[in-house]
Amino acid sequence: MGESRSLTFLSSRGGGFYADLKLAQNFLTDRAGEGGPAYRFFLNHERAAGPPARRGIALAREQFCQGADHILCADLSLAGAVEKYGRGVRLLMAAPCEYQFRAALSRRKRDGRKKALRHFTHILPGSPFAERVLGKCYDLEGIRMLSGLSLPLAWDICREPARRAVREKLAFYFPGIRGKKLLAIVTGGGGASESPLLAGFQPRRLLGQLAGEWFVMTNAPEIREKAGELDASFRSCFGFADRVLQRTDFLYAADVLVTNSGRLAACFASRKKPVYCAAFRGNHFETFMRRHYPGMYLPDFPALARAMEAPEDFSGEQRRFHRDFCYEELRSPYETLKELFK
Repeated sequence: MGESRSLTFLSSRGGGFYADLKLAQNFLTDRAGEGGPAYRFFLNHERAAGPPARRGIALAREQFCQGADHILCADLSLAGAVEKYGRGVRLLMAAPCEYQFRAALSRRKRDGRKKALRHFTHILPGSPFAERVLGKCYDLEGIRMLSGLSLPLAWDICREPARRAVREKLAFYFPGIRGKKLLAIVTGGGGASESPLLAGFQPRRLLGQLAGEWFVMTNAPEIREKAGELDASFRSCFGFADRVLQRTDFLYAADVLVTNSGRLAACFASRKKPVYCAAFRGNHFETFMRRHYPGMYLPDFPALARAMEAPEDFSGEQRRFHRDFCYEELRSPYETLKELFK
């Protein structure tokens, strides 16, 4: 890294953001060896309860960033932290998440573009969708866009050794998964609206429809409660994995993904497997999918049941979603990161 010897990792929401940062750190550490950069982390997983707490967090973040040389940031909400103190490379890994789907739904004109990104030197968008949204809503003058490269997590879930390791971990906890395809139903954050899909979920009907060829796994406590009606014979085809897996682990093993997380769905596009948006929380991603990919939007359980009549169908909107959230050719971001932070 030249004369500067620190690389600061910034994130505030954990989960998928942290996965990208950790994968990047692992690669850079392996390549640096002895005498490599010092790593500094700001990982704020808490939501401030009130104004005093928010001010305290902002002050801590500002003081932390005073010692930053190079910055690798995975969350746009921390853009202000790089405003004054990042003296070297300031890279944003722009994983599609709520702020991007909110921006995609807005009618903001180009002459009203936001200035929030102006202190970054580089952006790794990871998809044509992110490039398009950032160009529409943000002033990118003087920023180098690293087009055509996958984000670290999207690249990693396509590596066979990584997928095999997660699958083996799953088989340890759920032996019934061996030899079966995996339908993962994963809930993400958002509002607290009532979900007709969760309220009307019928686990016995879904498992019967999949005819024993599939294993259904979820992290949704609402579905676990519904699954209380299942007897022991269903252990070989259903599992609740909230404390066993990180949400991002589902992306390695799933053959079909049902989620309301734009971050997870966009990343899973790199696998070229079917993904569906479930109406769980009423967030911006759900609204985006309802408007732009209605065939992949599942408002209730009957819609889910219809989709599972041909669960592996990857045509029409599924292919269009893949082209929007994944470049035509998967390309590793790591060599570029090594050049930037050498």
